[in-house]
Amino acid sequence: MPIEVYETDTGFALISGYRRLLAVQTLHQTTSDDQYTTVPAFIRESTSRQACLLYTSDAADDLLC
Repeated sequence: MPIEVYETDTGFALISGYRRLLAVQTLHQTTSDDQYTTVPAFIRESTSRQACLLYTSDAADDLLC
C-alpha cells in the first residue's frame, strides 16, 4: 500500500504511512538493497491536506473502536 504525501516548499510531508516508510528505510539500511531506495506514494494536493488529515484521523478512530 502506498504512503500518502503532499508537496511543500522544501519537499514532501507525510500524511499517512509512517510505519511503512520507516520499515523500508530500515530494510535499506540493513540490506543496502536498491529495491528499498524508493517507496510508492500517492501525492495529494496541498489544498486538500487538511481534508486528508481529517480523513486519516477519522479512519484511525474507527480502528480504535
